[in-house]
Amino acid sequence: MIVPAGKDNRELYLKGALLVLIIAILFTGLCSPAAADRDVRVALTDLKPTLYTDDTGKPAGFFVDIINDVAARQGWNVTWVRGSLAESWDRLKSGEIDLLPGVASTPERQSLYDFSNESALAVWSQVYARPGSGISTILDLDGKRVASVKGAQSGIGFRDYAQKFGVNITLIEKDTPAAMFSATASGEADALVVYNTAAQADARTYGLAATPVMFNPTQFGFAVPKGKNHDLIAPLDQYVAEGKADPSSTYSRAMQTWFGVQANPVIPSWIAWGLAGAACVALLFVGMSLILRREVRRKTTELSRRNEELQSEIAHRKRAEDELADEMSRREVLIDQSRDGIVILDQEGRVYDTNRKFAEMLGYSREEMQQLHVWDWDVQFDREQLQEMIRTIDAEGAFFASRHRRKDGSIIDVEISTNAAVFSREKLIFCVTRDTSERKKAEEQLRTMNASLQTEVASRMRAEQELRKSEQALLQARKKLNLLNTLTFQDIQSGIFTLASYLQIAETAGCSDAARASLEKGEAVLHSVGKSLDLAKKYQGLGMNPPRWQNVNMVLLNALSHIDYSGITRIGSFDTLEIFADPLLEDAFRTIMEYLLVLGGGKTAVRFEYREVDDRIILVIEDTGPGIPVPEKEGIFTRESAGTDRASLFLVREILSITGMTIRETGTPGTGTRFEITVPKEEYRFRDN
Repeated sequence: MIVPAGKDNRELYLKGALLVLIIAILFTGLCSPAAADRDVRVALTDLKPTLYTDDTGKPAGFFVDIINDVAARQGWNVTWVRGSLAESWDRLKSGEIDLLPGVASTPERQSLYDFSNESALAVWSQVYARPGSGISTILDLDGKRVASVKGAQSGIGFRDYAQKFGVNITLIEKDTPAAMFSATASGEADALVVYNTAAQADARTYGLAATPVMFNPTQFGFAVPKGKNHDLIAPLDQYVAEGKADPSSTYSRAMQTWFGVQANPVIPSWIAWGLAGAACVALLFVGMSLILRREVRRKTTELSRRNEELQSEIAHRKRAEDELADEMSRREVLIDQSRDGIVILDQEGRVYDTNRKFAEMLGYSREEMQQLHVWDWDVQFDREQLQEMIRTIDAEGAFFASRHRRKDGSIIDVEISTNAAVFSREKLIFCVTRDTSERKKAEEQLRTMNASLQTEVASRMRAEQELRKSEQALLQARKKLNLLNTLTFQDIQSGIFTLASYLQIAETAGCSDAARASLEKGEAVLHSVGKSLDLAKKYQGLGMNPPRWQNVNMVLLNALSHIDYSGITRIGSFDTLEIFADPLLEDAFRTIMEYLLVLGGGKTAVRFEYREVDDRIILVIEDTGPGIPVPEKEGIFTRESAGTDRASLFLVREILSITGMTIRETGTPGTGTRFEITVPKEEYRFRDN
């Protein structure tokens, strides 16, 4: 079959068009960047205006603009991962995210992460506080609470900065800047530290003000996991470097948008025309440029090398100047905050400079001090002596005491430590002055008090000697009195015994009933007199010997050994209790037990117990007898009861009272007699077994 020529041409044309289309599609696919070839997870922290989430919930900020532009050029598929700065550092370390923008490189972080080489943003740290906080220097933050974003280098650097000045701060870390600003505004923190770029808007929102405390210039860049994602860092470094050199770049526009950095002005039209003319003229010299190109390249290389050296020298000098400025600032702060007065004199004796403390010490203002010479206030030395001291003082210095005259004419004592140094070929004398007036007064008062104390001690020693003599004389008198009493008691007892014998003889010799009754009364009187003598003899022995610690159980057993208690049950004990009492304590217990025995009444048992109450202990001795009527309870302890047939408790109360103990009867009539002995806290103890 023969095919018409027109039909063949159309088929050939269609086939060719289809082939061209396929080639174009393949070419486009090969040449276009693979949009989904690189997924990049980027941290979205909250640090306005560099990186944050806007009111619509979208990522915004300086670094967002940069990353979006780089992503569009490189074909990255960016996924923003929201979180605090601390969370983002942890995610970067674990590989949950690929890139963390807006962070600073430190030696500690470099061991865990890799960082971009090109700085995207230069910032510094600054302290913000509530208006009227009084914070003007780093020293004003001593003892303060300072808020910071957790994981931010501004907070870590501030803590190190404060330590250099010996300032103690409490760092309060918050997850977000909003929480940090809120804590400072509410008073939870006294101040906050943040990068200057992140504080301008929030400071106005929360009513905070910037303080003069600024430090730690920092370069912001990008961070990736250690040893990974260098394909992200390289294009970012190139992008930032090119953006800095191009005023019309997205980078430059972002700087202008977010930080108010002015872009380069538009070139005027007359300059444009001039440049066009110059270009035309330059065409005439194209040939010459070919000849000069090699020389230009050589010169350019030389200039680049010199420029790098110059830049290095400038950077070195800038660091040195910054360090010198910081050092001068620190020294100025330390001098002005010193508790001692500091004055610097020139070689003519005129005030070169002074701190606030020295001016206040003399009652002048710092401006007034600038008009004075050292001899205007020093009254210890005359002018010639002071000029000689200024001439001879050297770097080794000297330390001496002097006296200064204040503006009001009063004189103060001072101690001065001084030395000299040469600055710019000018000799300056540094004097550190301490007011010792109060110390001198205190020393004088101490000397006066010491003299008075020595006089008082001597007086007391003489009084003690007189007292010892008096005590010795009293002791001798008591011994003689006791001897006399003993002889008297013996004579009286002998007379009573003799008289009793005669009464018994008279009674047995035979007499009338009336005489017998009289004789019996006489015997009763003699018996009563004998008991009174026994009581007086015991009472005489009170206090003759010093009190001592005594085991209560042992004392009680010794007392009972003289009494027949065989028919009565004894219940309880006093354990290891010891009390501090007169040696006649055994007689006291013996009298108590005799008293209970004399009462009789069919008692079958006696109970012993104790209980501690607050600052004392109470010993209890009670029986099951008839008890004591209420009207007679207090009378049994009186001296009048000593002449009765019952054992007298008057002596018991006296024995116990020597060491502050008391006794009373608290039993219920009809149920038994109950004696309670109260011992003060200092007078009892329990002995360990």
